[in-house]
Amino acid sequence: MKIKNMIIFILLMIVGLMFSVQAGTVGLPTEPRYSGYGDEYRIGIEADVVSNKELNASGAEDLEISGEWYFLTVEVPVSDGTSIYGKIGAVSLASDFTLNPGIKVHLDTDESLALAAGFNSKIWKSLNEEISVVLGADVRWANPDISNIKAMGISIPSGNANAEIWEWQVSLAVSKKIDKIVPYLGVKYSGSDVEINGAGYKASCSNACNIGIFAGAEYKVNDNLNILVECRALDEQAVTVAVKWMCF
Repeated sequence: MKIKNMIIFILLMIVGLMFSVQAGTVGLPTEPRYSGYGDEYRIGIEADVVSNKELNASGAEDLEISGEWYFLTVEVPVSDGTSIYGKIGAVSLASDFTLNPGIKVHLDTDESLALAAGFNSKIWKSLNEEISVVLGADVRWANPDISNIKAMGISIPSGNANAEIWEWQVSLAVSKKIDKIVPYLGVKYSGSDVEINGAGYKASCSNACNIGIFAGAEYKVNDNLNILVECRALDEQAVTVAVKWMCF
């Protein structure tokens, strides 16, 4: 079974399980429940669907990329309120753009290995610990082969064409604990470096917009299980669903 299909299956199972285990302790803690010495961690799964992300590229116009990223994640505490994480999974992407003079091109990639890493750190919290300000940063990478190329609807042999993708972002968010739910709102500065090579075409692409906003909420199902939903806009239109287990 492909990694993507496996992660989708697990997500559906967990969402179903969520509605049968509502007897968890009330209130999602605003501080990590672990000691911070690296002997406890969280594992999880994540699905990130990007419906539209605009890029700039020399010689191309109206370049848009979309796709699906699926990850298995491990999060490790390094201090009180700060954690680092790593991700491994799969990605499949599609892109549409226009070459001069008005040639419309569509690309599809094979499913490929994807890697990511980052950190989150609480830099401020209120006296009652219900409001927090969180600083975060992450980077992700993939290098999928291009499986399908069409120019004006006509298929072109893809040969050894591929697309290497680097994406990064720095974010700042404010969260508020409300019973079992912690909603949050934030702003981010992001960038992309996409190199498309092959089939007689080579392009370097970067974000058309570097500023983005995001909003989401994390829901505590029980002492060890949280589910998170997040939406992003401006620099991209995307939705993330993640499930996290606290391990001891």
